[in-house]
Amino acid sequence: MKIASALIVVSPGLALLAQTAPNPQTSIAALEQQVKLHLQEQKPQLAIPVLRQIVSLDPKNVNAQANLGVLLHFQNKFDEAIPHLRASLLLQSDLWRIEALLGIAEKRTGDASQAVPHLEQAFSNLDKEEKIGIQVGLELIELHAAAAQFEKALIVAVKLGQMAPANPQVLLATYEIARQTMDHTMLNMMVAAPDSAEMHMMMAGELAREGDPTNAVGQYREAIRLNPSLPGVHFELAEVMRTSADPAISAQAEAEYRAALKLNAYDALSLRQLAGIMNAK
Repeated sequence: MKIASALIVVSPGLALLAQTAPNPQTSIAALEQQVKLHLQEQKPQLAIPVLRQIVSLDPKNVNAQANLGVLLHFQNKFDEAIPHLRASLLLQSDLWRIEALLGIAEKRTGDASQAVPHLEQAFSNLDKEEKIGIQVGLELIELHAAAAQFEKALIVAVKLGQMAPANPQVLLATYEIARQTMDHTMLNMMVAAPDSAEMHMMMAGELAREGDPTNAVGQYREAIRLNPSLPGVHFELAEVMRTSADPAISAQAEAEYRAALKLNAYDALSLRQLAGIMNAK
């Protein structure tokens, strides 16, 4: 995100926040002109000390507080940026870009307890601000995943996917959180019900994805032995069998599709695959 896009503008036509006191001091007005000039010349390092002067003269100048925080943030001086970003939000609570930067700065300084609510609030109000909205979402996913709050992370990932379905960062984050969620669920199942039909079905799915259909079939059969009515188990077994290189195994897929349809007559996937088998005969 470019610095210029993060600087706050409340009233149209101004480069900085126009939250000016009714009778501003002449010195503050002159300093603000200096800041404006430095920013127009793309010299933020010169604008920072001038903004510090304005803040010292008028701590309630939301414009100066916000823009000083923004410039410090983009120089990676997060500890210095945080007080000014917070001060500007106390003066005007609906500065969503500022709240986003505050949450990111708090995350960078290891203050997750403060970062999460600020990032969540900003994310919910930045749907149309694609670039910063995506950044905030990715930061939130990292924080939720680190706290093992995978459901929250997935919710954010889904919303990011709607905002930017072709963004590679979003796709990677969604993939990683989905894998973490699966691993976490597998560990929970191993503790809660290691010998259950559900555990064997999960193991079978993992084996099938790893390219071990023989052992996958064995796990699916064990799941069926323990619970013949387990939802989805007959269809998934049939799918592994159907793609087997062994004709004797692939021939058994039809029976499993039929078993799936006996449990759920509206199973469109099983019905479609069974129809394909029958048409091939």
